[in-house]
Amino acid sequence: MIERLVGLPVQAKLILAGAALLAAFGAGYALANVIAAANIAELKEHHTEELNAALMAKLAAEDWAHMRETDGRKETNDALVKYKGERDEEQAVDARTIADLRADIKRLRVSTRPVATSGGALPVAGPDSCGAAAQVEQTLAGSVAARLAGRYSDYNQIVGQLDLCVSQLERDRKITAPRAE
Repeated sequence: MIERLVGLPVQAKLILAGAALLAAFGAGYALANVIAAANIAELKEHHTEELNAALMAKLAAEDWAHMRETDGRKETNDALVKYKGERDEEQAVDARTIADLRADIKRLRVSTRPVATSGGALPVAGPDSCGAAAQVEQTLAGSVAARLAGRYSDYNQIVGQLDLCVSQLERDRKITAPRAE
């Protein structure tokens, strides 16, 4: 084949050399495109895997957050139901107690120390007392006792509300993010 090229005119040799060079360049360009396409396909596959992994992690985090939200809502509702039940029960007991105090069915008694009379003498102690330091039990009037019991009921409700707040804060502090495995 080379012997045939030797006898050709210079112009034909140049045309053949140019055609060979152009064919080599075209083949190189085509090969580069095939390699680039393979690299792009590999990158696409890698990115698809990464995207799927990120999507799975996102879905897992959303599921965890939804579960925690649902659990938290249930715990809060349970605590509220328990609190309202206890509050209603306490209010009923308080209302009965106040009604009993007003009707003189029950009496509130308080311990007091005897005080000196206007003459400076202390009241005479009974056989079961220890002199001036003896305790004396006094009965409060029904209206005073009812007011005190009502205040006690109000304070009990405030303490119950504070207990509910504390339990809610403790529950909120227990919430932690899911750990990456």
